[in-house]
Amino acid sequence: MKSILIPGRNCWTRTETHDAGVLVDARDYYRELYRAIRKARRSIVITGWQFDSDVTLLRGEDQEEANGGEVRLLPLLDQMCRENPELHVYILAWDFSMLLAMEREWMQNLLFNWTTNERLRFRFDSSSPLYGAHHQKLVVVDGVMAFTGGMDVCDCRWDDRDHPARSKLRCDSGRDPHGPYHDVQTVLTGPAVKPLAELFEARWAHSGGGELHLEPVNRDDLTFEATMPAPPGPVAISRTFGKTLLPPQEEVQEIRALYVDAIDAAERFIYVENQYFSSRAIYDALVKRMRAAGRPRLQVMLVLPRQPEALREQIAMGVAQVRLLRALRDVASETGHGFAVYGSAAKDEDGSDVFTYIHSKVLVVDDTFMTIGSANTTNRSLGLDSELNLSWEAQRPGTPCRAPSAACACR
Repeated sequence: MKSILIPGRNCWTRTETHDAGVLVDARDYYRELYRAIRKARRSIVITGWQFDSDVTLLRGEDQEEANGGEVRLLPLLDQMCRENPELHVYILAWDFSMLLAMEREWMQNLLFNWTTNERLRFRFDSSSPLYGAHHQKLVVVDGVMAFTGGMDVCDCRWDDRDHPARSKLRCDSGRDPHGPYHDVQTVLTGPAVKPLAELFEARWAHSGGGELHLEPVNRDDLTFEATMPAPPGPVAISRTFGKTLLPPQEEVQEIRALYVDAIDAAERFIYVENQYFSSRAIYDALVKRMRAAGRPRLQVMLVLPRQPEALREQIAMGVAQVRLLRALRDVASETGHGFAVYGSAAKDEDGSDVFTYIHSKVLVVDDTFMTIGSANTTNRSLGLDSELNLSWEAQRPGTPCRAPSAACACR
């Protein structure tokens, strides 16, 4: 079995976890995030592509856990600071493009910083490269528990595993309920949290927020209920950063190398679950593997959204994605490999299909390798935007790194 993970090439570091798990869809993630926030003693740090202050973390029957207490993101964080004078909260959001202004909550600097406790600090991070975005999603609680993956805490993300055609619970900020929405997050404790906390410290400093030192709290009572356990053993952390001059940041493309190396190592099966598919590097890696002489026949499976979430996505990604998928289909047919692209849908009351929007970023190879994170399979995500992925690899034959098959929207 060819080893995939190589620190310094396709991952930043490999380190141990005490416990780890996969959280499938926002119901499970938001519930575990709520529980972690409620237990926090010293620090909560959060970075993401987008935030909305009044996202409800517990919905439906899950709200019973709160006993009538606060379940909205910002009011909950403010309440925890007021109740615990030792707690500090730091929130770092991408200073978004004006093209997205109508999709964002307005005046967040005022809302987050001037209507809440003084120990809750919010910053916009404009340190991304020109035309790039800060797309990492990371939460660290007390320096000992971390969440990362594809999910932001913002409007129009909540859903549960059933992905029904219609649900009154999928409603945010007075909007009409949105459609089915699928995503995947990871959660972990142990030594692997330390470099993730250091990553946030560096991001906070680069944003102009000053030096930040997150001392881990000595505690072992931060537990979680995962949708499914992640494989035991070490976890690898991989990143993408575009090059910037101010602040100085060298280009990092570990996640692109990770995908290319994992595809090259595949012997039987490649599973990609992603919001987009337009990366030329990934396309080239798949074609190279399919054409490799003497290698076993592959089954390649992609799970993608049936249609873009917005017109701007169709303009930016649609044509390139269709072209690459058709070319891959032709190469697979020519070389004898299996290749299929799937979506997921629920039946509406009138019998019509209501498609689930796929926002997750998952790659599984041969039941021995799995990576979950924020990186889309696009040129931007693998070269320009800031991204963050965690990866697990089987240590020896007979100890499979199982795919989060339940993470697949094709349930």
